[in-house]
Formats: sequence, structure tokens, C-alpha cells
Amino acid sequence: MRTTDPRGHWGIEVHHHVRNVTFREDHSASCTGHGPAHLATIRAAVINTVKDAGYLYITDGRRDQTKPNETLNLHGFP
Repeated sequence: MRTTDPRGHWGIEVHHHVRNVTFREDHSASCTGHGPAHLATIRAAVINTVKDAGYLYITDGRRDQTKPNETLNLHGFP
């Protein structure tokens, strides 16, 4: 009998899939010291900011963050 919730597992898989596909996290060259943890924190902050801004797709939000004015608007600066 399984006591774990498979839906919880797939929620984690979806989260990691977004990070792997959008940020190519599996191909990151940072693999020593605190680098990987710091980069993961930055990536998570970007994903949360983009979602909070109402974007349906993370790539659209990242594209807008490459433009200085859009980036300031995304973070609440007029």
C-alpha cells in the first residue's frame, strides 16, 4: 500500500521541469561552493516575480525583464 501522495510528487516534477527547461538548470556550469544554491535562489525569485506579475508563461516574463523599463514596471517601479 502506498502512503505517499503521487500528486505531490508530480508538483515537484513540474517545478523542476520549469527550472530545467526555462533556465537550463541541468546544464549549468556552476557546480562548486555556494554557487548552485545562489543561482537556484535567483531563478526561483525570477519565476515568482514573473508569476506574481500575471504572466502565463515564464519565458514571456523573462523576455520583458531584458528591457529596462519593463523590468522596473515588473518590480513595481513606475
